[in-house]
Amino acid sequence: MSCLDDETLDALVGGRLSGPELIRADAHLDGCAECRAMIVALTASERGGGTLSEASSAGPGARLGRFITLEPVGAGAMGVVYAAYDPKLDRRVALKLMRTDTDQDPARARERLLREARAMAQLAHPNVIAVYDVGTVGEAVFVAMELVEGQDLRRWCAAARRSWRELRDVYVQAAQGLAAAHAVGLVHRDFKPDNVIVGAHGRAQVGDFGLARAAPGPATADDEASLDAVPPTMTSTITGSGTLAGTPAYMAPEVLAGQPADARSDQCSLCIAFYEAVAGTHPYPASTMGELVMRIGAGRIEPPADRSVPGWLLEVLTRGMSRRPQERFANMDALLVALRRDQRLGTRVGAGVGSLVLVGATSGAFWLGQETHPAPAPCEQAPTVLAEVWNEASRAEVAAAFASASPSYGEATASTVQHAIDRWGTAWVEAHRSTCEATHVRGEQSESLLDLRMRCLRGQLQQLDA
Repeated sequence: MSCLDDETLDALVGGRLSGPELIRADAHLDGCAECRAMIVALTASERGGGTLSEASSAGPGARLGRFITLEPVGAGAMGVVYAAYDPKLDRRVALKLMRTDTDQDPARARERLLREARAMAQLAHPNVIAVYDVGTVGEAVFVAMELVEGQDLRRWCAAARRSWRELRDVYVQAAQGLAAAHAVGLVHRDFKPDNVIVGAHGRAQVGDFGLARAAPGPATADDEASLDAVPPTMTSTITGSGTLAGTPAYMAPEVLAGQPADARSDQCSLCIAFYEAVAGTHPYPASTMGELVMRIGAGRIEPPADRSVPGWLLEVLTRGMSRRPQERFANMDALLVALRRDQRLGTRVGAGVGSLVLVGATSGAFWLGQETHPAPAPCEQAPTVLAEVWNEASRAEVAAAFASASPSYGEATASTVQHAIDRWGTAWVEAHRSTCEATHVRGEQSESLLDLRMRCLRGQLQQLDA
């Protein structure tokens, strides 16, 4: 796409673009440094015709509240970001001037931005970009935030070949940031790799909690038709009156359908982004809204381009981006536990499923070849797999926990529980062996049914571990 013409640039700065035109312009700005610089320059000299009119005159040395602007560092359809100086605390900050003119009710949008920024200012977590202050200038809202030196997660992933463990470590940090926000009642609503900054020492920090889009509202039929005709990219931010707010490629299905976002929607967005990074392909590759909705509706996730990713990790991500929110993890903390599974158990827990791992969406699935280390015969693996979860160490932990809870009857209770788990384990091993032999020995069931049943057995083992 060629650079934006003067008329489009002027309309964008003046807040007169909306709908598909705004989408195309914002998508172009994502990849064009020259146009971003032009927007910053025009914004710095603009004197009227939009809700950023007063704020947009902020060149170097201008004062917004107690902050003094230094230089522009970024721009987009929703506002401008400056590096600024806080003389009160003698530190550099990032100063974001938020546009509110894309909403039908600017006063309501401005109040929401102020409310959410003030709530964010109360959240202190190492994996969340800190919000220091919030205020207004003219009809625009400005937010003073921590100035983080680093690159966004999308660029960090592209800068070098990252192993699945490196990616997992960074996305776990991002999930911790989201979990901290959820704990205080905040929902991100637009999680994507571009909203995570990775610093020089590998620390990931999530930003733009609810601050990068206009107030959400349900999409209309006309809106969906216009969005369906937009060809450039599904990673552009769609905002404006009556349109979807956020980035469609990372939206949860219910948000795409016009429902309000919640903590489970954030979980889904994170798992979509993580899957894209670790698998080397978006789970629902699409270039238009219609194609995206169709792929999600079909329930078929794109097979990973990188076959070295562990099957258990792909299953965790698949569950996290289930079409139905109730089928995802209960909360971000539960997802974090699942993402760290190999750190607790080692990577052999999933070996009992053989060399084929089924990874499916709610109503569809795909097959994935998985390399495995040398292992016992297929139908003799169950005791080894069970021992990864239920062994002498875990038995001792159970005994210690009950003894600590009740010195008087803890020992007897622990013994009862241990015997019950032993009986359950014996039945699980027999079910695993019988299921395996039904395909590989007796020939009574297909490979696909074998893997479905093995997936069920593996889920039971994960419940025991939990």
